[in-house]
Amino acid sequence: MIPGLNFTALDFENANNYQRSACSLGVVRVRDGEIAETKYWLIKPDPLEVGMYQQKVHKLSLNMLRNQPTFGELWAEIHPYLHEEILVAHNTDFDIGVLDRLLDHYGLDLTIQYSFCTHKASAACWPEQPRHRLSNLATWLGIELDHHHAASDALASAQIAIALAEHQKVNDFAQLKIDTSSWGVPINHTKPLPNSGLEPYLQNKRQTQEVNLDGIPWSTIDPAGWSWKGKYVHLTGEFDNYPERKELANELRELGAKVMSSVNKRLDVAVIGAYPGLGKIQKLLELAEQRPLYLLHEAHYMDVRRLSDHLVAAQS
Repeated sequence: MIPGLNFTALDFENANNYQRSACSLGVVRVRDGEIAETKYWLIKPDPLEVGMYQQKVHKLSLNMLRNQPTFGELWAEIHPYLHEEILVAHNTDFDIGVLDRLLDHYGLDLTIQYSFCTHKASAACWPEQPRHRLSNLATWLGIELDHHHAASDALASAQIAIALAEHQKVNDFAQLKIDTSSWGVPINHTKPLPNSGLEPYLQNKRQTQEVNLDGIPWSTIDPAGWSWKGKYVHLTGEFDNYPERKELANELRELGAKVMSSVNKRLDVAVIGAYPGLGKIQKLLELAEQRPLYLLHEAHYMDVRRLSDHLVAAQS
């Protein structure tokens, strides 16, 4: 028990490459540092389609989702778990970003205190760990995980957040001895609660997010016939799974790709994270009209990497 440590952890799974296409949501309520309640919803996604790669990851098919309520129809049930809460996720840029887009799509309002990213916090608090992905931390901390089941992922995120608080002997994430001032992701329909300490950051962040990611013609890759060797790749935006962009660049180089710092006609692939620059996206879209160019959302890149690893393991 950690008196005063109260928050809600959440995890979304998406049906396709649209950021608003949530198809499941897991929520875990923590009170005084202990798990108080877990909730799970299946959601009818919009648009109503399930990508092949997403289905392989979370095992949710179109038939399982087509008769489920939409997020808007579930909102009255979901809202009490999120309202005026500290929201915790292992990828706040992704999960809070999905929530933000859903609120906008369905015309809903929400007030939160702030959001807290266990991925970035764990990288700062446990630098000795080679990997800080959810599955890696769950194994290290002895947390049972059914990865990509939203309720299980949310529960693991909550347990990691509790472990972080225990590690630094605090009952408020703002007391962590690391700089968390730039970690919040805004819910753009309301201001943060007073004294959250995040409002100046949120205003600056929202001003720079000029790109509608839903409007990008995302590409998909079949891992079974794909090789990164010799591919020219450009990275833009902020990446949930790589606190430092150079980590992703190094990973791609290890796979044989050539990482480029600028957009030019040799480019084969662009991997796009949160908050890409508008000018950069415009250049990529123009180039994609002139020649074959894969535009990959970070989430799809991660799916390709995971599925590629599984294929290699199965063949070995």
